[in-house]
Amino acid sequence: MSDQSTPSSETLIATAKAFFKVFDALDPSTIEHVQTDSYKHQMAPASLGLPAIFTKQTFAEHLGRLGGALSNFPMTLIKTYANPTLSQVTIWAKSAPIFRENLKDGNPGDWNIKNEYIWVLTMDKSGRKVDEVLEFLDSKTTELLMPLVFRALGNKAKIDGTPETGPQ
Repeated sequence: MSDQSTPSSETLIATAKAFFKVFDALDPSTIEHVQTDSYKHQMAPASLGLPAIFTKQTFAEHLGRLGGALSNFPMTLIKTYANPTLSQVTIWAKSAPIFRENLKDGNPGDWNIKNEYIWVLTMDKSGRKVDEVLEFLDSKTTELLMPLVFRALGNKAKIDGTPETGPQ
């Protein structure tokens, strides 16, 4: 007999999959329904110099900035591990971000980046909302990706005639 306050593995995995749909269009409104109001998102390792912790609002802003450079950021879930006792899902994922064609410059091959991640999503007691995310990035590849995002945003700013903003 399972504890009624413990979400099922199926519920946790369904919530995680709903969360990952945000990367298809980089539209924060696609995950608002699966984020708690106290949502926290941390990226590691710290050596990458990324913001310490995103809130629900600052993560939405981050996605919006990424969406300025990328048309989408498709994530492929390689392995998914649910832990109902901790209301967590750990995911090994890979991605190949797709930059907006009009923002690319230089060698076309430079823009083909593939990255890997380990995500730990902690859900609320229902298992239907993500409360906390710990995202481990492949630091070697991320160090190649970040300058491309900045370059694309710089190219966008030139096209739009607006100030350049980075993907904090």
